[in-house]
Amino acid sequence: MLRLGLMAAVAIVALPAAANAEFLYQGYLKVTSATAACTAGPKIGTIYKSHYHPAAVSGAVQNWTGSAISTFQYFGSRSWALNNGSFSSTAKIVTNNVLNSTELTPKFNAKVSITSQSPATLTTTSTFLTFSGKITNPNGLSGQETCVIGYDWAGHVRY
Repeated sequence: MLRLGLMAAVAIVALPAAANAEFLYQGYLKVTSATAACTAGPKIGTIYKSHYHPAAVSGAVQNWTGSAISTFQYFGSRSWALNNGSFSSTAKIVTNNVLNSTELTPKFNAKVSITSQSPATLTTTSTFLTFSGKITNPNGLSGQETCVIGYDWAGHVRY
């Protein structure tokens, strides 16, 4: 019985994604650089659990045409959402959403860019993804408008 269950689980994981499945990637975001203005963090070397929702995946229909990078910590989560379109090498103003157990409340929007990505074009067979970029004022705080962090992101598709 256990062997049958294991075989079924392996078969399900091995199936290709349906063309109409929503593509979401899960992985990790690592802060690789931070300007001196980033006094409220995040600190260089910090690694967050993360999700990435691409606006477009070739061969798939996304339910939402926006892009978002979300991070998760022990006491809260954050999402930088571009409500329409894809992140690019040009920093774009995003909605800075926070669910926190602290009093860190964003008062300003952040700007997000993705400066390199592999694979360059996402398709229904893109199971792994890496990209790098920058986030300006990641916490959305007054006085942090010139804070810019660099980051690397790596993860896999989650159906």
